[in-house]
Amino acid sequence: MKFHVAPCVLPAVVLWATQVCAESEQGKPAQTFDLDMMTVTAQKIEQDSIEVPISVTVMDEFDIEDRNIDSLGDVTRYTPGFTLYDGGSAGVNTVVTRGINASVTSFTTSTGLYVDGVPVSNAFGFDVVLEDVERIEVLRGPQSTLYGRDAQAGAVNIITRKPGNETTASVYGMLADEGRGKAGFSVSGALIEDTLFLGLSGRHTEKDGYIENVSTGEMVNEQENDYGKAVLRYTPFDDLEIIYTGSVFKADNGMQDWARNGGPRLEVDPNLDGGIELNTVMHSLSVDYALGPDSHLKSITARRIHDDDTLQDFDLSQATLRHLERNYRFRNLTQEFRYE
Repeated sequence: MKFHVAPCVLPAVVLWATQVCAESEQGKPAQTFDLDMMTVTAQKIEQDSIEVPISVTVMDEFDIEDRNIDSLGDVTRYTPGFTLYDGGSAGVNTVVTRGINASVTSFTTSTGLYVDGVPVSNAFGFDVVLEDVERIEVLRGPQSTLYGRDAQAGAVNIITRKPGNETTASVYGMLADEGRGKAGFSVSGALIEDTLFLGLSGRHTEKDGYIENVSTGEMVNEQENDYGKAVLRYTPFDDLEIIYTGSVFKADNGMQDWARNGGPRLEVDPNLDGGIELNTVMHSLSVDYALGPDSHLKSITARRIHDDDTLQDFDLSQATLRHLERNYRFRNLTQEFRYE
């Protein structure tokens, strides 16, 4: 498609096309711009984003860096019709897409979350850490045909970067008020050129509490989180790619963030010294074999283990009215075979 623009008149519009051509009065092209389309895999095949016949918001690695996106909760700020109600330090989240969510008591979600094809199938640990992410795709509307039962309202597809021949490394850190801090690293490169590649990344975050126990004078809602991930990629020949990914997330948090969930409440007087410990371990093995120039056979095997040890004083008083102790163990084993 071509647009003819007078040489000294520039209308205040943005024209998106595969080619924009400004022509002179004599009809000769003065300058040509090629605009790259973003490739997405929202329908589990590679397509240009403008060709996908569904409502989708796409963020590439540049968007993620510019917007300082660290978690799925940050994505909601830039995605219409997509909300994540953060359970604070409790580690359970309620996701709402176009006003649809699942029952809180069932611990399931109506919006599917998939990290490199691996599903996160319950609300515990749903707000995953985003590290070394290449692209985020948020699909609104029913997606159960391609993504299964947990995607009645939509799906979130997260694609991470694959390590390659190029050696890359980065280190970052941040300090802010209320004792908030963050530090992390990422490194990747080839162990054997063109054949074996390794990627490593890690992150530590912490935050001082701001809700005071009036009896002890201590803050009760401090948070400390650690995350690490390793990716091993093996390409013995051009038609075969094998990727192993292992990650671990650990959280050692104080009591529930009451000021954010039903607050404001900045002072409490509990008779129970509570806390929340979370531990999520994920392993996945992806095998992609090219049967031909336009067809692939892919297998994704994954194991996800989430542990939740919680002790809470819900009445927040010296009386023993409502205390909670839970020890949840979630074990998920998934297997997907895909022909593309």
